[in-house]
Amino acid sequence: MRYLALFILSCLAWTSSAMTHVDLYGVSVVIDREQEDGDALARRQALEQVIVRTTGDKSASQNPVIAKALAGSARYVSQLSYTQLDDGATQVNFRFNQEQISALLTQAQLPFWAPERRNVLVWLVEENQFERQIVWEHTASEFAASLRQEAAKRGVPVTFPIGDFDDVTGVQIADLWGGFVTPLSAASQRYPVEAVLLVRLQGDTLRWTLYDAAPAAMTATMETPLTGVASGIDAPLSVIDALANQFAQKDAVVVSSESTESVDVTFLNVRNALDFFTLEKSLSALNSVAALDILQIQGDHLTVRVHLLAQRAAFEQQMSQLPRLQRFIDEFAAPQASVSGPTPALDSIATADDNLVTPVALETIAVPTTANAGPLVFEWLAP
Repeated sequence: MRYLALFILSCLAWTSSAMTHVDLYGVSVVIDREQEDGDALARRQALEQVIVRTTGDKSASQNPVIAKALAGSARYVSQLSYTQLDDGATQVNFRFNQEQISALLTQAQLPFWAPERRNVLVWLVEENQFERQIVWEHTASEFAASLRQEAAKRGVPVTFPIGDFDDVTGVQIADLWGGFVTPLSAASQRYPVEAVLLVRLQGDTLRWTLYDAAPAAMTATMETPLTGVASGIDAPLSVIDALANQFAQKDAVVVSSESTESVDVTFLNVRNALDFFTLEKSLSALNSVAALDILQIQGDHLTVRVHLLAQRAAFEQQMSQLPRLQRFIDEFAAPQASVSGPTPALDSIATADDNLVTPVALETIAVPTTANAGPLVFEWLAP
């Protein structure tokens, strides 16, 4: 199932192969030693950054499925290492599992922004004490450094002009400061980019204009440039957020949840609306569950498709701990195989109502399952 999603995402990436490839799954975070659980906090921050980078959506962490995943962020890490920085701080370098992140986004029905992305050429003009200068690739500029840092976090490739003879003679500062499109387009055409950003910084206030087109098409496009004004220490963040939102809205896509790992479950004795909503709330609270789809309601039988955040064995174990559910065994069915072994360690179940779901820490136990891993059947017990 999940491989279909990866195949689709790979196809999306292939169609954009002329763009710049961004590493979506590698993140470095400095551990806050003042926090008691600094390592866990760093891991959560790293996963949240990956989610934002892969979706292009800064509010993605508010998605209920993502919130569950952040609480169990360890399961998504494939590699990690530690680096001791010059100031004595410890940096953790994480690499997250691409397949698991892709499945998570699909389960959460969040968009996926492919790693092949538009490269943005940045023309930055700074004014200090009435003197203006262009910031080249090698220029020491605090604003440019902050812009690069924020762009890396959001996965937006940026390029600064190298400042060689052709650049210096090819454009005038006055043309850039005045925002004249024709000379800006001409000076940018030597760079293999898909968009051009013009930033004019005066003190701590800046004006920016994004031309979301290749340099050669800037003067002919009918699309209105995106513009904005920002000030203060968060100005670079404001600019990059606007760029990432613009590109993600155009390029990110949502892959159907049909391609995620799921299991069909039938519940017997669901007799009324109160039973239905109580059961739904109990299932949704499990941290192995991403989402539920109602497949069929027939009499007092309810069949749902459960999209999983964990392995099926872990989900079955959590189901066995719910107080009003009992595994239904058909005496006339063919004998079932039983397998036992360690199940993945998951965080305790989080629920909004402790009367419905008892928090459970998963341990190594024998988990009964059918030989062909077919549909599950449970009885819903009266209170």
